[in-house]
Amino acid sequence: MIRFAEKEDFETVYELMGQGSTNELSKEQFEEFYRRNSENSCVLVFERDDAVLGYGVLSIRYPLHFSGKAGGTVNLIVDIDARSKGIGNKLLDSLEKIASAKGRARIEENSGRKRGDSHRFYYREGYDDNHYKLTKTLALEVDNTADFLRFFGV
Repeated sequence: MIRFAEKEDFETVYELMGQGSTNELSKEQFEEFYRRNSENSCVLVFERDDAVLGYGVLSIRYPLHFSGKAGGTVNLIVDIDARSKGIGNKLLDSLEKIASAKGRARIEENSGRKRGDSHRFYYREGYDDNHYKLTKTLALEVDNTADFLRFFGV
């Protein structure tokens, strides 16, 4: 069953994030971002037999370079032991339907170069590799997440 994530899903989503991300957020940092994503994005979980086996996040964006509204799946992660069982497909389909219902003309996914299995999944789901994403890691001049959020007034 797919449902909207709840506050109680935090621990499981944090564990799943660790399986699919190279981002090294502390549990405290992740909890703050999880709470904020739950307020400002669509966070879905796939649950079977009272166990959360995957999650997906849809953030609504308004890129200046795209004349229509766009939506982006920030991340989609399925438990390593539950992959290739249609869970990712169901989560992605639900996120796409929500984006479409909200009038989004396009959806994008960012996936690290080393995640070949993820890329094959998205190609099968009809996604095209038509952009380069260039990133640069910056050193933050703040002591913690709370300072960072205060700086931006959130």
